[in-house]
Amino acid sequence: MTDAQTVAKARSVLVVIGGLMAIAGITSALIFTMPSLNDSLALSDPPISMSWQELIEKGLDDTSYLEVTDVPIDGPGQIVVTSAIAELENSGTLTGRFRPLDGDRYQFEPAGNVLNRGDAIQWLGISSVAIVVGLVICGAGGPSLLCCVFWPLPAVISFLGYPMRYRRGTRLTRIAYAVIGCALIGSGYTELFSEGQFGRVTSVISICAFGYLQITFGAAALLAAIVTSILHRMEPTTEPGMATKIVQSKLTFDKVCGKERSDAMTSRKYIERQIRTIDAGSLPQSVVEVADQFSTLGFSAIEPIQWRESRGTLTAAIQLGCHDIVVAETSVVEGMTRTRLVSLLQDGLAVITMAPGACGAATKRFGTAGFYSLSETRDPETMLALHLKQTINMAEKRGSEVVSLNAAEMTNVIGLTNRVMAQIQTQYGEVCVEVGEATYGRFRYPSRPIAQLATT
Repeated sequence: MTDAQTVAKARSVLVVIGGLMAIAGITSALIFTMPSLNDSLALSDPPISMSWQELIEKGLDDTSYLEVTDVPIDGPGQIVVTSAIAELENSGTLTGRFRPLDGDRYQFEPAGNVLNRGDAIQWLGISSVAIVVGLVICGAGGPSLLCCVFWPLPAVISFLGYPMRYRRGTRLTRIAYAVIGCALIGSGYTELFSEGQFGRVTSVISICAFGYLQITFGAAALLAAIVTSILHRMEPTTEPGMATKIVQSKLTFDKVCGKERSDAMTSRKYIERQIRTIDAGSLPQSVVEVADQFSTLGFSAIEPIQWRESRGTLTAAIQLGCHDIVVAETSVVEGMTRTRLVSLLQDGLAVITMAPGACGAATKRFGTAGFYSLSETRDPETMLALHLKQTINMAEKRGSEVVSLNAAEMTNVIGLTNRVMAQIQTQYGEVCVEVGEATYGRFRYPSRPIAQLATT
């Protein structure tokens, strides 16, 4: 199983778990907990007392909570429930809910069979939480093809959360969900209590059920808006937020590189590294070992390359994998094995994942042309899983797609990556480099939409 399939599987698990929670909550609420609480509330007031003869003569237009006295021994024959005889023998009266049937026949529900109000509220609360939380969890996932086949109902429910899943939603989307949620709650309250008469003897359970579903679905939409808003605030470094913009305004090229203090950084132009192919025997053993691990993950054969930079000559192994969307570069920098994974989005953004220990202490940086993050481990499989997750999330959030590459373009990708890294570090004041325009085959800096590969 590839890492992309692992990510998809995890999202389908959310759909199944959340969908089943919501379905179980809806089923239990509509069949058991809501009718039980309705009966408990309806039968809490004193019953209307009348004799058996009055019931026969006047009849009932709707459901009533009655205490019927003077019931003859053959009277229960006109009441559809066996417990009526037992109650008549014990007390001489029938106390409970009467529903008119055909003719002089009535359906009787003894008051003693009604669930305790406290227990009914507790069970309805559990059902409601299951529905609301289940809907949010289900909407947060994405159904795979197998999920749609074997779990069609949860898959359909999950599309309620499509506009906001994977941090796709904007502030306007969250506001829309909150407004829709409040509107559903208000409408459901009217249906439940005004139209459905919930908690009264004259309640219409079908209308009450419709109102209850509106309230729970509205609460789920409101909760989704709140949760996504909190998650959005918890990740301020993923995109340049207000604090980042303030830093960037202070660290423009002219301001940083034009300082006159003795500790000012020296300005220089970005120098293009001339990448050339070398013999595989020139690769350090540590690089070969890491590259071999990528080969076991389905990456292509090693292509050894070399370029010169300020620290000397750098030798690296590059490979293409994951259905030709990820370039892996392994090298040794200052005695430490360095791994970089690179993917490109069709809008031109470069997504870079690096092994720990690179580029100082910053774990994430979002520049105008790319985004990089540091992995917590050097393990190739773990790094690849993190890279795929971040690449897919970034593509979905930006409404873009991941670019398919071919082996001949790997050196172009590495050249573009080096330039993007220089721009990000300059943007955050870590280095002072004037990064100019450049073209690498289909790829450009500053970033431009990337054309599709020509097919033959």
